[in-house]
Amino acid sequence: AALLDERVRDEREALNATRRADDAAGTTAADLARTQERGFLRDMALLGVGPPDLLLRVSEHMDQIRGMVATLVDSGAAYPTDSGVYFDVARLGDRYGRLDPSRRVDSAAAPAAAAAT
Repeated sequence: AALLDERVRDEREALNATRRADDAAGTTAADLARTQERGFLRDMALLGVGPPDLLLRVSEHMDQIRGMVATLVDSGAAYPTDSGVYFDVARLGDRYGRLDPSRRVDSAAAPAAAAAT
């Protein structure tokens, strides 16, 4: 545990030093994002994965996202809180989590299970 704590502390110090250097250089969040994006695409190429046909960046679609969230809230499918907007999963009833593998029922056993309830 002590070795892990030391490793976490070292990583935190390295990240803070990087942040200070980025701040001093005037590096923006967009600059950092593009650097990470390039690294990701490079790593994927090294793994033999081709580049995506289209790169979508959340920061370039904020108006559309705000509109979608407003539509969800207006329709009652989501609700705002102090910490964000959340889906109202209670409105979905039994449909919520239907694709969750742990909730799957063997189709052959389903009639017997339904008859037992």
